[in-house]
Amino acid sequence: MKVYMVLYLNIGIIMSQNLFFSEYAEGSSNNKYLEIYNGGSETINLNIYQLVNCRNGCDSWEHSHLFNEDTALNAADVWVFCAVDANDVIKAECNQTIANNSIFNGNDVWAIQEINTSTILDIIGEIGDDPGTGWDVAGESNATKNHTLVRSSSITSGNGGDWTSSAGTDSDNSEWIVLSEDDFTNLGSHTCSACGESTICNDSSACNFGNEGECTYPEENYDCDGECGGSAELDDCGICEGGNADDLGCGCFEPGPSGCDNECGSTLENDACGVCDGDGSDDLGCGCFEPGPSGCDNACDSTLEIDGCGVCNGPGAIYECGCE
Repeated sequence: MKVYMVLYLNIGIIMSQNLFFSEYAEGSSNNKYLEIYNGGSETINLNIYQLVNCRNGCDSWEHSHLFNEDTALNAADVWVFCAVDANDVIKAECNQTIANNSIFNGNDVWAIQEINTSTILDIIGEIGDDPGTGWDVAGESNATKNHTLVRSSSITSGNGGDWTSSAGTDSDNSEWIVLSEDDFTNLGSHTCSACGESTICNDSSACNFGNEGECTYPEENYDCDGECGGSAELDDCGICEGGNADDLGCGCFEPGPSGCDNECGSTLENDACGVCDGDGSDDLGCGCFEPGPSGCDNACDSTLEIDGCGVCNGPGAIYECGCE
């Protein structure tokens, strides 16, 4: 059980590197939105995540907001949550609305959360005491109130819940660029200069799980080291998931189209003519010699005689002119 938990958490960590807030606007009236960006190189299923928030200072999450059913976010694309009564500029880029009574002010905390593990991928604000009007960002006082925040193009992953480091103390160490109120010029797209440069394999069944590059898998019935693995076992003939013998009884030897063409197995013998499981003769009684169209055309075996005319098992001279 511990192994599976570690693998699952590793997947969560990998996912968290891909999904983060790229823009936040706490504008006038109901002109408010949250923009989420996929900074990975593969499409992300958003239905395993949700937005959570709490208002005016809080010790735990108060509200959760699921993404629309079957929502998939392509690499380098954004998904926008906005107030249902936002202006037309915002609505033109909005993918999903939030009721006005659920929308936020500058002192409300928002986060992207993985549902099954409750892991926080990215956060704006802090759980705890009410900050008052809002939180400072990049040295700007109360920047989460009456401002638009755009994530710096150098940021490739969420802050994992560390808002203090993310907000920073000045423009040099902050992950955010602070714009004036109702500045929506960047809404609907995001620039990330380093996102998607490398692909991380996030399939725990792959041989290179957690590493850079496309996922690679072992051949069927084998493990990543090339050994017979999984539910497969070596049979007595040393074949992975083999059957020890075939329907013709050839043992460990693979039969050809008409039988055992390599050598006989432990349960079979070569006949006197060297044929695997043969009977030593044919229907014409020609022994080990294959008959031609009219009989034995090679030579007689020990049970047959050549007649006076040199014919194998022939009638002899039956014509007046002898053998001709």
